[in-house]
Amino acid sequence: MKKILLILTTLIIQLFSDGLDDAIKELNSQNFEKGIELLTPYVEQNNPQALYTLGRLYFEGYGVKVDNSKAFDLFTRASNQEYYPAKYELGLFYLDENSVQERDYKR
Repeated sequence: MKKILLILTTLIIQLFSDGLDDAIKELNSQNFEKGIELLTPYVEQNNPQALYTLGRLYFEGYGVKVDNSKAFDLFTRASNQEYYPAKYELGLFYLDENSVQERDYKR
């Protein structure tokens, strides 16, 4: 189920991508190391789609160790740019108090 969700997420992002195509293709091919390598410059440029995608990888543990705190931070950065899929993910974090146990939700 998680795998299907990741694929659907990346396919949706691919529809709206502007140069993230190669990273998305690698992630869809489950070549996570190369996909993350290609995604990183866009994350450093604060691209909301890239931030969201990397957040999903951290949340699901694809190519990286599961890290809900990093996922939360990446979703927050994307959400601050009005990227609605990231806002949805943040809503899920707030609904599940255990997803980020050490996070201070009272920002």
